[in-house]
Amino acid sequence: MRILLTFLVTLFASSQAFAAAYVAPVVAFAPISEYVEVTAGNTWWKPIPVGQGDQLRATVYVYNKVYDDVDAYICSETDLRRYNAGQRNRCQGVNRGKRQFQFQYTVRSPERHYFVVNNSFSMMVKKKVNFSLEIAKQLDEQKRQTIEKQLMGFSNQIQKTFDVQEFDIHLKPCGTQNAYTG
Repeated sequence: MRILLTFLVTLFASSQAFAAAYVAPVVAFAPISEYVEVTAGNTWWKPIPVGQGDQLRATVYVYNKVYDDVDAYICSETDLRRYNAGQRNRCQGVNRGKRQFQFQYTVRSPERHYFVVNNSFSMMVKKKVNFSLEIAKQLDEQKRQTIEKQLMGFSNQIQKTFDVQEFDIHLKPCGTQNAYTG
């Protein structure tokens, strides 16, 4: 959404209209970032806003100077229940990752998903962890068409208001956070 708003402000500031709009099927969102302290012998989890087909990249940093290892996973709701019950599950991530590590995950089910930090193997040491999740969301065809129609509506309004040259708009991720073009 931030990308769309930045684009619209740039569009109005430039006083130019556009002839066509294209919205990519994948849109990258600003990362979720959070600091958490997980006490010895415990597991912490948080729901994350993802949908089927979304791609995530998790970056985990453990601040402890000596015991700087932790487990980090992404689990569907079903697999989190199984994980908590000590049953076989399909959570994905890193076991005993040290200091700083990354992993990727593709959401394969429509269930709610969770980011999990496990410190259950520690007997006495609280783990201080910062994590960030970069999410690339899949847009279905209906959402893409809706956004494209909205952009074309803005184009019509601008063409009615200003005498400007037409240009095409392509909304797609470029791989760089907070990037823009003039």
